[in-house]
Amino acid sequence: MKKIYILLSRSHALAMPKVPSLMRPNDYAHLSQLRCRFEGKLNELLARKELPLAA
Repeated sequence: MKKIYILLSRSHALAMPKVPSLMRPNDYAHLSQLRCRFEGKLNELLARKELPLAA
């Protein structure tokens, strides 16, 4: 999770509400600036021909 925090904060994608050591997986789900692009198991996502990541 720390890598996600670093990616988002260094790219200035959004301001993080906590320092990395205090961020938990559920905290990311509550960031209003982010939207869910996939929900499910990773192997289901990787099995698809087209990945729903680009919008």
